[in-house]
Amino acid sequence: MEPQHELLKGSYKLFSQYKKFADLFPKPLSAEENKENEPQAKEKDKEGIYHQIRILKVAVKEDEVIQRELKNEFNNFCRILLKHIREARNAEKEIDRLFVRKLIYYISLIGSNSVMNRRTIKYLLTAFIKTIEMASEGIKDEKAQKKAEEAILRTLDDLKLTKTLLELMCSKESNELDFILPLLLRLANKLLTGPIKEIQDQFYAEFARNPHSERLFERMHSIIDRSIFIYHHHFNCFGMDETQTNKLGYKIDVQAEILKFLRALCEDHNSDLQSYMSSQEYSKNNYNMVVVLSDYLSLLIKEIQRMLENSPTKENYEREMSIRKIRMSNCYDHAILCMQALTEFVQGPSIKNQEEISNTTFFATAETILEIKYVFDERLAQFRSQLIDNFGISQLKKECAILLLSLMEQRKSDDPLVAKMRLRVTEKYVLYNIYYVYFAFIKHTDGALREDLLFLVLIVFNLNRRIIVDQIL
Repeated sequence: MEPQHELLKGSYKLFSQYKKFADLFPKPLSAEENKENEPQAKEKDKEGIYHQIRILKVAVKEDEVIQRELKNEFNNFCRILLKHIREARNAEKEIDRLFVRKLIYYISLIGSNSVMNRRTIKYLLTAFIKTIEMASEGIKDEKAQKKAEEAILRTLDDLKLTKTLLELMCSKESNELDFILPLLLRLANKLLTGPIKEIQDQFYAEFARNPHSERLFERMHSIIDRSIFIYHHHFNCFGMDETQTNKLGYKIDVQAEILKFLRALCEDHNSDLQSYMSSQEYSKNNYNMVVVLSDYLSLLIKEIQRMLENSPTKENYEREMSIRKIRMSNCYDHAILCMQALTEFVQGPSIKNQEEISNTTFFATAETILEIKYVFDERLAQFRSQLIDNFGISQLKKECAILLLSLMEQRKSDDPLVAKMRLRVTEKYVLYNIYYVYFAFIKHTDGALREDLLFLVLIVFNLNRRIIVDQIL
């Protein structure tokens, strides 16, 4: 009989779904049967139990009702957590503050060998991410949304979540860190939203103080470097099965979080962290993220070009197009994130990082991006791939133009960096891309972007301002 009390209904419904899995498990042996088979059966029973658990996990995972109930349960937990965090803003609410502090403390226990503990930590990290996302739920005004999110972030920072997160990210426990690195990066990106200068400064202070912080940069550098190797040597757009595609998709997700993290660190022209991207002066080893991102961008653009130029075979057209759609979307996303991160590295400006980028292959990559032609293919349209391609190409051109403008910030027309750009980037591509982005930004920022940047572009490439204005009008 179903319980009448509201609080018990949800639990009863969830429990009732497990009844249909009961037949998966054999009935336990009697005491006499156990005695007869005890010497031979112990190992077999152990294997049988693990096998049954695996079957149950698969069955539960594929059951939509149970998954929906588990998702609702998780969302309810996050709402309770959000309520405690809001109450914890008041210093007198010690019970709420203690509750949130205990959860943050549990996250720091990643060094334990307990498998259940690892899963619990993963659950808690996901809960904090979801809770931050819920902070602005039901608020329509954009300013009020930002204010609500900032209040939650400041409270979590006050309760030492940023400190705990940094200690984990710079931990010596390499195996444990690799297990949760994507979630740590995602939570860090949520904390850096805004950005809040005090939280950014905590990251820089920890990097400068903690000698193990280079481990984080080593991991990020090696993941992206490994991706460059894969693209350069083994990446075959139309030659992968679904398993390989899924595995690559997981790696790409980690890479995306790394790129967002590096971008978020330098937002709002944080000069200390901008310098740290190219040179970790407090560490024994140096990992130049400016150079590695530029190299990664170069290979992504080459892969995009290759996929745009090569058509799938007639024999496996549908399968290859579906793989191409996923692959192209990932390449576009990562190339855009690379350029956004590089832009944050140099804006302000950071003269050092401007020079670093000018000494890489970026200008050649920029030329390639700006000359990419839009796709018009009826066969691609049926898979919506044409729409993805053209939208991605537009975004690439926009971010590339912004980065080119940022590289010229506070530089004169006879500057060596500007001269190098003029040699490597063709005039007509600048004419049809940079001016469009510039005026789009003027409209978006109400004229906040300085006009001397546009005039510098015109002088450098000997372009006529009247021609540009006429073309826009």
